[in-house]
Amino acid sequence: MSIEEQIHENITIRNIQPYLGKRKLPENLFIFGDSIVRESIFAFDENSQILELKSRNLKTIETYQTLNEVLREVFAVGKEMVEKKEFIEFQ
Repeated sequence: MSIEEQIHENITIRNIQPYLGKRKLPENLFIFGDSIVRESIFAFDENSQILELKSRNLKTIETYQTLNEVLREVFAVGKEMVEKKEFIEFQ
């Protein structure tokens, strides 16, 4: 398998993080990302809005209209972490 295939291989939500425990994910959401820093997940809803949901209880933290808005927020959080010299270590 090429490096591109390994990087872009589809994974299930169970392999990202154990978000829901025994709770069932609402069927109207499509999860496409997560934030370890903010302990949240990103999902599209049936209205094509992008929701940031708290991982523990799936309550909406923020609603975004475009993917660019999400990326700006992600980069802002990353920039702040770099400035504060806060890093996440992966094992």
